[in-house]
Amino acid sequence: MDSELHLKNLRLELKQRKISLAVICDRQNLQYLTDFYASFYDDAGLLLFTNDESVLLLPETAEDVKKPDFISELVFYENYNPRTDFDKAKNLADKFSASITKLSVKKAIIGLEKSSLPVSLQDVFKKQLSSFECEDIAYLLKKMRMIKTSGELECIRRSVAAADIGHAVIRKKASESEFSEIRLFNHMRACIEQELGARILIKADILSGQRTLSIGGPATNKVFKKGELLIADLIPCVDGYWADTTSTTVIGEITKKQSELHAIVKEALSIGLHTAKPGIPVCELDQAIRIYIQKKGYSYPHHSGHGFGLSDFEPPLIGPENKTLIEENMILTIEPGIYLEGVGGIRLEDNIVVTADGAEVLSMHSKEFS
Repeated sequence: MDSELHLKNLRLELKQRKISLAVICDRQNLQYLTDFYASFYDDAGLLLFTNDESVLLLPETAEDVKKPDFISELVFYENYNPRTDFDKAKNLADKFSASITKLSVKKAIIGLEKSSLPVSLQDVFKKQLSSFECEDIAYLLKKMRMIKTSGELECIRRSVAAADIGHAVIRKKASESEFSEIRLFNHMRACIEQELGARILIKADILSGQRTLSIGGPATNKVFKKGELLIADLIPCVDGYWADTTSTTVIGEITKKQSELHAIVKEALSIGLHTAKPGIPVCELDQAIRIYIQKKGYSYPHHSGHGFGLSDFEPPLIGPENKTLIEENMILTIEPGIYLEGVGGIRLEDNIVVTADGAEVLSMHSKEFS
């Protein structure tokens, strides 16, 4: 997934800032730079690198991982002992300390993600790196991750396809019989995992009836009733990369007001898809979507979209005050909505990749009511 290229580009950025040692702790950034995907079964890993060398520290339970060619050394720390209790955080800190010594970095600036640094490493920093100046480089990685490579795009396409499967299942089951929200979520998740042949992480807003006015929230035991709206915002993660798409359906017959609001939201989504292109600030994209809905006499209280990738919510936020410029190869969601007391909430969301002159829609799920 182009991790070698990512690491090379980060090294160039750090060299310009005279940062000669970097410590990467964040799980998403670790995957971005090494291609190691820490699933929900895995303990933490670390990456240390200088301009010339790199050490990847991983838990022993990931010992089947092969060392990438562009990583100098792969070191495992004990994170499971079948014989007795032990301190795996200390084991990680000890291996980290040994790796710092081996890299033999002279007094320099250290780049790290301050908000992600494990507490267990603080003693190592105090003993071995106290004379070093530290600089937070999390913002650099956020900026780099906004622009996706071709390898990342292919990973995201698989996640979006998983979401498409989920929407099709929800549409079919919601029209067949009375389900509870949680039962529908569990069935949808099972169908996606069966299709993929693997467990996956998946977040979801599953809301029906008056609960759709809450905009978001987990599935509950509430049972669908005839005439109610159903919002399904599906956020699956396949091999570390996320998708984020939304559909709204009606349980039973569609009312005139529901149809009217749905048509407005659908057109607002279309406006967003056709407005997105390189060079415009994201606030201009937000404005195009939001003003259309306001002219129809309605509004929505949330953002109009956002970036995503190794995290389900990444910059840029598509909001009225964000002047970040849209760039080619950004991956964005577009998600207008209307939430009206007495009717319910309607939200539609597509995922796009920004191209040289516009945008390609990645999500293929139906945005129709039925």
